[in-house]
Parts: sequence; structure tokens; C-alpha cells
Amino acid sequence: YTRPQDTLDTKLYTYVKNTPDDVTQDIDKLVQYLKQPGGSQRDVVKSFAYWIMQNVSYDVTGFFNGTSNSEGISGTLRDKKGVCQDYSELFKAMCDVAGIKCYVIKGYAKAFNYRPGEAFSKANHAWNIVWLDSQYHLMDLTWSSGYIRYETDGWHYYMQPDTSQVFVSPEAFVEKHLPSDPQWQLLTHPIPMNAFTRTDSYSAMLHDTLKYYNYADSIARFEKLDKDAQELKEADNAYS
Repeated sequence: YTRPQDTLDTKLYTYVKNTPDDVTQDIDKLVQYLKQPGGSQRDVVKSFAYWIMQNVSYDVTGFFNGTSNSEGISGTLRDKKGVCQDYSELFKAMCDVAGIKCYVIKGYAKAFNYRPGEAFSKANHAWNIVWLDSQYHLMDLTWSSGYIRYETDGWHYYMQPDTSQVFVSPEAFVEKHLPSDPQWQLLTHPIPMNAFTRTDSYSAMLHDTLKYYNYADSIARFEKLDKDAQELKEADNAYS
């Protein structure tokens, strides 16, 4: 399989970098500004991703202390920091305002503190799926924005925009991300947990794939449910 990688749109990136401070505390005003240069929905989504990359830092202290942002989107916009759930919810909120279909996906990720072969006791990460150009696209805005590294005095976050986690192919994405609900892998032969923890190679994971799965039909049925039924369905899929 190929690893298509999104390239940085320098003109759009510069426009986003010059976002006026007076619009950054209001999600509607922020989205309206970021939409202006977009020639397509894909460009609009890029501008949202670029703004998050440039402005939101990972809350290292909150992550290790188990303290979370209790004010939702407004808290993230005000403090310009958060953990994966905050990144994902902010991106979804931007897409919602712009009328672009987007989901927050929860699951397992081989993050900075993951050890190869380690079993997961619970879901530890959140990312997004967005509908563009008649297909779903995978986005990890947390990993797109920077990285965490251990120094002599503890863990530190470094902001470093990375477009490799924007519009990622399902085959590449599943090497590090395993959604709790298999339908969000966007793969006709989903990867099971034992294969995910055993290797970082999608090609090697193929030896242990699950039976054929029509994820497109599953998602279509899922989208016809109300919000409460969707949550129950995702939980049932994850359990199964």
C-alpha cells in the first residue's frame, strides 16, 4: 500500500498564522476567519488543522496529574492547551460550525509512553474522522501539533507542526491507532488487538486480520441512529 502524505500549504499556513487575537475566543468568529481563503472544504479543514497545530499545546501537567479541562471548547480556546480529547473536540466543533461532518474517535494509540508489545487496559487516545470528497479521512490533531520528550527535569512538550497525521490512509493510521469500534478503522479486514500490539507494520498485521467487514454499510446504518443509540452501538461493537 502507499503512504500518501499531505504537504504543507504554505500560503494557507501563513494566513492562519496571522489570525487576529480578537477572534480566537469565539468559535464562530474563529471559523469564519479561517474559512475565508478556503477554495474547497479540504482547504477549510486544513486551515482548522493548521490553527490547532500553531496554537494549542499539549497539557503535560494535566495528563500526568489526571486533571482535565472542565470547560470544554471555551476552556481550550482560552488556555490554548489540552489533551487529546480537547484537540479532537475543538476540531470537531470547528467542523460542526462549518457544516462539515466530523466524528471524535476513541481508541488505543502507541503514544510517547508506549512500550512495544504492551497490552492496553483501556482506551488511551482520541482523534477525528472527517467526511470530505465523498470519503472519510483520518486526522490526529494531537500528534500533528507537536511531541513530548523527557528531559533531566521531567517531561516537556515541544510544538512542531506535522502534516503526516493529516489525511492519513487507513493502512498507515492503523499501525499506531486502533479505534475501540472496528468500523472506524475504515478497513475491509479490520486489525485485531493482538496484531496491533505485536507489530507496527500493517503488512505484518495482515496475517491476523478479522473476517471481511463492510464498514461503509455499518457506518451508514450508524448514522441513521440518534445520538444515544449511536453511543450504545459503538459500545456494543467495541465489546464484540
